[in-house]
Amino acid sequence: MKQIKSITALLICALITAAFTANAFAETTISKAYAKVNSPSVGDSVEFIELHTDEPAKYTARITAVYYIDENGGKTAASEGDEYKDGVKYTAQITFTAASGYCIDENTEYYINSRKADSCDIPCTAEITLAVNGSSYQPDEPEDGRNILQKIADFFSDIIFRIRYFFWSLFPKV
Repeated sequence: MKQIKSITALLICALITAAFTANAFAETTISKAYAKVNSPSVGDSVEFIELHTDEPAKYTARITAVYYIDENGGKTAASEGDEYKDGVKYTAQITFTAASGYCIDENTEYYINSRKADSCDIPCTAEITLAVNGSSYQPDEPEDGRNILQKIADFFSDIIFRIRYFFWSLFPKV
């Protein structure tokens, strides 16, 4: 009987320890990823560069491809070093890479310059239309279909998320 109690106590301790340590090794899914792209000017060179993100400890963003769109909607890849030309529509492909302990999944939303980006078929990648300074072509601002109340609700939801993350990050992980 004493041996059964010892084994039961040992199993309970092992289960409690496993429950508390499981979260320490779990990856945190990134729900929203933000990056900042500086608009190039006519005559600037195409560069595949690292971008500024709001949380570099969680993920990085990089321009991995630039395409120019012809009149028929066909995409042609621009090479690094090509110059941005006047009157041409360009799109940039931006790849997000999660840091250790974080992951990006199919539900992650991408925001480039505070605009929700289009998802690509390629995992962890978003695509946006570039506004080239000094060009006669300028992309239209997309309508996101939300009314002002939805935008306000999203704004406060994002603030609450950031406050919760801030307080959560203050405490050491076990």
